[in-house]
Amino acid sequence: MATFSTVIYDPEQPEIAKVNRVNKTLYLNPEIWKGLPADQKEFVLLHEKGHLALQTADEFEANKYAVGQFAPVRTLTNAELGKRIVVMRNILTPRESGFMAEAIAGAVGSIATVLPVLGIGSASRIKETAANAAAQTAVITAQAKADAKKSNTTIIMVVLGGVLLVVMGSLYFILKK
Repeated sequence: MATFSTVIYDPEQPEIAKVNRVNKTLYLNPEIWKGLPADQKEFVLLHEKGHLALQTADEFEANKYAVGQFAPVRTLTNAELGKRIVVMRNILTPRESGFMAEAIAGAVGSIATVLPVLGIGSASRIKETAANAAAQTAVITAQAKADAKKSNTTIIMVVLGGVLLVVMGSLYFILKK
């Protein structure tokens, strides 16, 4: 498992945490960090370890890594898994008090969309995610067809316009004589 070589508390840093993947240094904002519950701190650390272990800047990939470590389905009871899902949802849900919700959301990414993709959550949530994906695919396909049709229509109009100009020009010169 990836480990950090150094931890530096940096109050000037806007994010909760970030990791330098080259020298394995973890940077934490102490003001944000001290306001997080232990479970949220654990998830944030796993997210940053994901960046390090996978050597990626991709937030989605780091989230998938963190979810796999934070909520391993086979080793948690349903109650424990439920609590962890609530923690992951709370990390990103803006609170009415809003104490650091934006910073948390920016640091961790959208875990709510990651869970059903990984098959974590209720059967209805997973089905809902599959239905949403199918609907989005249908919309994208329809849009692509409409764009292709529009493109073909534009080409036909340009060609017809060009032909019309040539015919009108020819008629003008013929009638001018």
